[in-house]
Amino acid sequence: MNNEQFSQLVRHDENFINDCNQKIQTNSNYYLERWQKHHRPLSNSGWNWSAFILAPFWLASRHLYSWLVLYFSLYLVAAILHTITPIFLNYTSLPIDRLPFWYISAAVINAIFFGIKGNAMYGRSVYLYVNRNAEANKYKAPLFNKSGRSIISGIIGPVLLYLLLLLPLHWIYLWELTPTQHGIHIYEEEAGAYTSSNQSEMPIFEKYVHFEIMLLYHGDEPVGDKEFKIILYYNDTNTGEWEQIRERKYPFFTSDKVTLDLINASNPMTSVGEYLVEVYLDDELADSSMFKISM
Repeated sequence: MNNEQFSQLVRHDENFINDCNQKIQTNSNYYLERWQKHHRPLSNSGWNWSAFILAPFWLASRHLYSWLVLYFSLYLVAAILHTITPIFLNYTSLPIDRLPFWYISAAVINAIFFGIKGNAMYGRSVYLYVNRNAEANKYKAPLFNKSGRSIISGIIGPVLLYLLLLLPLHWIYLWELTPTQHGIHIYEEEAGAYTSSNQSEMPIFEKYVHFEIMLLYHGDEPVGDKEFKIILYYNDTNTGEWEQIRERKYPFFTSDKVTLDLINASNPMTSVGEYLVEVYLDDELADSSMFKISM
């Protein structure tokens, strides 16, 4: 695809410009002005605010479906990176609070990329459309040969791709919550469950440094139709006795993995000291584990 050839056609060839108008329809003057203004319009045609702010909807409404797939694929890559990064940090000296914000990064990268390249990639689509229509005997796939802007496509396209992403995202989430050992795993939510997989001693969390402390129960067999219950105790340093501070029952868990929030270490009301959590299945003790919150 030749930048110079497209630039000459969009500036001087009336037939080509008319064909472009037929393809673009809505806001055709805007796109034609951008392509005519730049010397390499298929590489850079200026900033597109619609593509920057509402990239998936803009891509689908302009029938740029291959780029729409790329847009959501980047979020899938971000989900994978978000999952595996704590594993590497867990076995290095890097502090876990340096965990990159992959989802935010994906959103920013996507927005900037399509804001910069939106006009140019749409120019390529229009160029291909005009060339395909010029070849009478060439097969034209209806999905990739539509004209104008479609608000319906702009809504349905992103929604369908998002629904298709739910399954792999669910697999990634389950994989993230699968340490190698069965039993109770206590971990900080931001760090991920893998940070508990190589702990040989009582996990210690710093008050106001760590936030939500989570429990992952990985059983030898599925919970099934049993009632899942947790009891959280606090070791009162004044009396030396264990004080029950929370009891919760859940009748709806069925798999062999259950994840729940235990306590917020950043809450000013959370006491410093040792905690004990017990997991029961139909009032039968399945496992127990201790952790500590320190200053």
